[in-house]
Amino acid sequence: GDPASLYVAHVHPEGPAQQAGLKHGDEIVTVNGAPVTGKTYEQVIPMVRGEAGTEVKLGVKVEGGLREISITRIAGEKLYKGQMGPHGGPAR
Repeated sequence: GDPASLYVAHVHPEGPAQQAGLKHGDEIVTVNGAPVTGKTYEQVIPMVRGEAGTEVKLGVKVEGGLREISITRIAGEKLYKGQMGPHGGPAR
């Protein structure tokens, strides 16, 4: 079939991704220059996550091309006070 696409489902309102301009519905096409087309969520998450204070560059598809967003990673516990679920969000 067609290669899978990765879309942003949720951006924490107080997180660095939101502050960098990432928003719900954005299509991620690269992480640090590496294409993610056809990869699963589980394959892409380790590419995005990393040590707090380091930077990740996401290539976001926009009309007419690609926009690169640089995000400085923070520790997940700074966003979520409770236990984190399997997709990086709060456990339900």
